[in-house]
Parts: sequence; structure tokens; C-alpha cells
Amino acid sequence: MCAYVATGAWWCWQLSGDRELLEAAWPLIDRGIDWCLKYQRPGGEIVWSVGPDGVPGSFALLAANSSLHHSLRSAVLVAEALGHERRHWSAAADRVAAAVAGPPGSFVPKQRWAMDWYYPVLSGALRGQAAHRRLLERWDDFVEPGLGVRCVADRFWVTPAETAECAMAAARPGWGRRPNNCWRGRATCETMNGAYWTGCAHPECVRFPGGQRSTYSAAAVLIADHVLYRRSPAAAVFLAGPVG
Repeated sequence: MCAYVATGAWWCWQLSGDRELLEAAWPLIDRGIDWCLKYQRPGGEIVWSVGPDGVPGSFALLAANSSLHHSLRSAVLVAEALGHERRHWSAAADRVAAAVAGPPGSFVPKQRWAMDWYYPVLSGALRGQAAHRRLLERWDDFVEPGLGVRCVADRFWVTPAETAECAMAAARPGWGRRPNNCWRGRATCETMNGAYWTGCAHPECVRFPGGQRSTYSAAAVLIADHVLYRRSPAAAVFLAGPVG
């Protein structure tokens, strides 16, 4: 989580060109990224958590490392924009990407979760034909036509956050109409006031969990709308991806 602010800051910079915002975020990005990299393993993956006693956790997560890769790339671009040299961040990002693209043994197996399926593509850790193959392998396991994306493959629970993110991932390798077909499903969870239910359990479309409307769901939809319709240069953060 400490690294994700880099992508947020780079996104805001692409939207506004506000250098003061980037400068204000820099100390947090600089310390946060270096702290995360203290816990990068020899195989390139970064552990999921660190205890209050400073002891690193015993496992790493694929979706988290995909996001870390994206954040490291963003952090390199922030550093370059501000005139700072952080070559070791770029090298670390390469190692994370190699771990994400490599054999699955480096990460806790979570094959039932949609995030582990599409995050390597969404983050840019997988590109080109590798990204195509990744999405194609399990598209039918997770994508419900007209309804959106299942949070987990073995439950008929569709969520707007996963639907929005998956649509962006599919837009990255340029999958024709598939991103839009996926994206339209988020409307099944939209409320009258523009908020979004966290999830909908089908076939009855029971709001789950407990009628919750989450801010992260709405945020994912807003970002995806911006990206899929190319509303500003910030869309490239998830379409082309940071390449620093």
C-alpha cells in the first residue's frame, strides 16, 4: 500500500500538470518506495506485509506485486519529472515484472480471484501476446455477459470494481469490443444517486455484502470511465502504462 501513492500522484500530474502537487508528494513517494524495496526477495517479488516488530511476512501476493510494479514505474517517472535519479527503482520494477510473469510458485495461489487473473495485465507487468494469452485463458470463467465480472470464479457475485478494472485491462492489449462489453455490466450495480453497490449476487441480484455501497467501487468506475473514453492524457497511465 505504501507504494501506491506514486501512481496516484502520477495520475494527478497527468491530469493537472500541477508541479506543486508532485513536489508535495515526493517525500512520501521517496521514502515509501525505498521502504517497500527493503522487502524484495531474491526472486523479485515483494512480501505482502511487515509486522510491528519489523519482521516481514512469509508470503507474497500476485495482485499486490502487479500493483507494486505499476507503482514503481510511476515512481520512476515522478522522479524524472522532478529531476531525481532513481535507477534502482527501475531495476526493481523489472525484477517484480519478471516474478509476475514467471512460474506461479513465488506467490500464494489465489486462482479463484479475478484480481489475480487480470492485474498482471492491468499493471503492465504482462504486455503484448503474453497479456492476450492471460486474459483469454480465463475470460469465460470470470466475465458474465451483460452483468460484469465475478469477484471469484466459483461464486456468482458480480462487482463493479472488478468489472471496471477488468475493462481497463482488456483495453490495454486492444481487444476490440471486449472492453466495452465488459464495461457495460457495471450498470447493474449503479444506484439512483450515482453510487455503486459493492456487489450483486446472482441470479436473484441480492446486494452483497449487506447492501454496502463502497467508495472504492465508485472510484474504480470513475477511473475506468476516464481511461476507456480517453478523457485526458492521464488515461495513458492505465492504457499504455508507465514505462519508466
